[in-house]
Amino acid sequence: MKSKICATVAALTAFALSYNNRSDYTATFIIFIKLFIAQLVVVLVYNVFVYPFYRSPLRHLPGPKVPLLPSLLLTLPTLTTL
Repeated sequence: MKSKICATVAALTAFALSYNNRSDYTATFIIFIKLFIAQLVVVLVYNVFVYPFYRSPLRHLPGPKVPLLPSLLLTLPTLTTL
């Protein structure tokens, strides 16, 4: 869904920037590709780094008391003796 929005915004921006130069569609396409990739990177960074830690309503829920990796390392010897 977000890629459709990024593509639409990139297309509108690319055509708005190249409005005076209508004969050069290659430059418009290159502008579109650059804007689309830049917007996808911004959306990806937001979804991975900003939203889960600062905007998510689930950020205040308590997590596990014991970290996952040490508990797995402690139970690993008991699993291999079976």
